[in-house]
Amino acid sequence: MKKMPKPYEVMETLIEYVNDAYSFNKLNLKGTIQFYLTYENTTYDFFVDVDTQLTLHQGELNDPTVILRSKLYDFLDLASGKLHPVIGVLTRKLMFSGNIGFFKKVMQQKNLFIAGVDIDKYRDEVKDFEKNPHNPWIEPKSVLIINGSPRAKNGYTDFYLRPFIEGLESTDANVEVVYLEKHYIKGCKGCLRCMMSESGVCIHDGKDEFEAIYDKQMKADLIIFAFPLYMDGMTAVLKSYLDRTVRSDYPFKTEGRLRQRHSRRNQKNQTMMVFSICGYLQKENFDALHQHFQQLSITKHMPLIAEIYRPASIYLYNNPLMYKKLNHILNGLKNAGKEVVKYGRISPKTKKIIEQNAEKNDVFMKIANNFFFKKMKNNEKNF
Repeated sequence: MKKMPKPYEVMETLIEYVNDAYSFNKLNLKGTIQFYLTYENTTYDFFVDVDTQLTLHQGELNDPTVILRSKLYDFLDLASGKLHPVIGVLTRKLMFSGNIGFFKKVMQQKNLFIAGVDIDKYRDEVKDFEKNPHNPWIEPKSVLIINGSPRAKNGYTDFYLRPFIEGLESTDANVEVVYLEKHYIKGCKGCLRCMMSESGVCIHDGKDEFEAIYDKQMKADLIIFAFPLYMDGMTAVLKSYLDRTVRSDYPFKTEGRLRQRHSRRNQKNQTMMVFSICGYLQKENFDALHQHFQQLSITKHMPLIAEIYRPASIYLYNNPLMYKKLNHILNGLKNAGKEVVKYGRISPKTKKIIEQNAEKNDVFMKIANNFFFKKMKNNEKNF
């Protein structure tokens, strides 16, 4: 259980950083610094022994080189550079006695938290490809569809995907579909061991089937995430898989497109797409999902080139009066698959066909509710 750090633990961590800077700057000083720091009406006694390195101890010294009395927060502001030492002394937030020059040499190191840090080899700056993957668009040679439907081949997601895949396969691209539900994937523990190692090895490696799917993803040019909308977002099996892909990153932060993100291990140019269906009538039900994948695109350094959201999917499939409209939509999906490979986008005309309104609001509600009422009455488990 994570607990609020105690004053000594805060000081211990800070002195570790100061010691790194002290060693990096190759200072060769000897002496001691006594701290009397007040926190929540209690004064804590610490001292730092300065030699080839710095060591922190609790307690008091008889004859320290320099003494500082202050509130803990004021000292931390001094260490962070938020409180100028002269202002601190004048306002009596900092009360020194002894050799103040010694304190400055030891404690006020420049670049305190980055001394000796060299992460140039982990740089992963925003590339022109991320800003505009269509300049020029290079047709993907390999397309991986990750189907996150818990119903796999028996679901509506797979039904609507089939004509889209047919369109993809009408090009020269190699298309592969992975059904996550058919694979055993353990959940991410959030230990970040994969990120903290050069190899990216996960604690679950060899214990589930994640690696085989992840290897396919890293080799693909275009990754398509397909799934039904559950609870205003992606399915649990897909989210669990995506959480495990954190291994593709180092823990280091870098400036990304619009916001910060992690540096990648593999800086291959890849694009992504989302394909989702839902049982509701309005397309607005996908708004949260759309925002999620916009964010994910930045996080994963992969431009989101297209989104397909098909509402009322169950209604269209099960209502015989919608047969013509359903065929029209399926033909649109087939054309969309071809366009995505050829042009890296879906034309407005095709998108309008795919996402056309299924029905009037009141009619949809009556027929949809009647459909489910009959299923419940007859105790039908599959539909």
